[in-house]
Order: sequence, then structure tokens, then C-alpha cells
Amino acid sequence: MKVLRMLLQQLIEQDLGFSFHWHCRELGLFQLCFADDLLLFCKANVSSVSVFKRGLDLFASLSGLHVNPAKSHLSISRSAHDVRSDLLAVLDFQEGRFPVQYLELPLLSSRL
Repeated sequence: MKVLRMLLQQLIEQDLGFSFHWHCRELGLFQLCFADDLLLFCKANVSSVSVFKRGLDLFASLSGLHVNPAKSHLSISRSAHDVRSDLLAVLDFQEGRFPVQYLELPLLSSRL
């Protein structure tokens, strides 16, 4: 996971089209890992999601570890439903729901 984080960080720094999720911008937060689960955060636009796709594909080519699309979900905020089909097409994931009703990320920053 450290290698994936470094790959994604490098791609984010190189790609001017990447935008952080608005709650994550100040911290530079784009991923959270829990055991074998990975959450990636970005603004809901094609260029940002494409950065993650390139990073996941590069990681797969280097490590042989591939994302399982059947077990992967893309959670899209209500405000981004106009680009929903475009985002789903980039990742080829199924649409899912974030398992938490409300995640207060600024609280997370105070614990770091």
C-alpha cells in the first residue's frame, strides 16, 4: 500500500487536472486504508478520477495486484450526478454508497 500511495502522490503532483475533495484539500488527503480496503477521495470530475485509474493500472503492472471491479465501488455525491456515467466509465466500477452517513473529515485533521 505504501508503493501505491507513493505512485498516486507522484501522479497527483504531476497532473494539473487533479482536484482534491473539498474536505481533503487542506490536508492533502486522497486515500485511507483499512486492512485490505482502500478509500480514494477526489473531486468528482473525470480528470481527477483518471489520475486514480492511471495509478491503479500502473500499480497493477508493477505488482501484479489488480483491482477486482466486482468488489470495487464508486460513491458519487449527489451534486455530481451530472457526470455520474462519465466517472463510472473511467473506472469500470459499479456505483455504490458510502457506508457512513456523515464523515466529518475536519475532525480527522485535529487528531493527526
